[in-house]
Amino acid sequence: MLSRTRAAQSPMRANAATHPETREVVIDVEARMVRSGNLEVPFALSERHRRMFLDGLDVIGATLQMRDKIEEFGRAHWAQRPWLHNVAARTMQRLTTDPVTSTR
Repeated sequence: MLSRTRAAQSPMRANAATHPETREVVIDVEARMVRSGNLEVPFALSERHRRMFLDGLDVIGATLQMRDKIEEFGRAHWAQRPWLHNVAARTMQRLTTDPVTSTR
């Protein structure tokens, strides 16, 4: 036998059901508030995602806003660790041209 439980109705849905004239819903992302008639319900949204929504950005667009910092990090990284630059390509070349390792 299956039993069903009814999920609690949201305040917005309950308000729309009892006050059909207030079915217009306003979502205020900046204030993190949903409004319908005289009902106001706050909602959670991280500051990062709030800012992305307000600026019209997706994750890639938000990342590209930090392009200068990312490029500076890359320059500092390679300056501090020059031995890591192209290590995979150098290792592959060594493995394919070294007579000892290429016979395996």
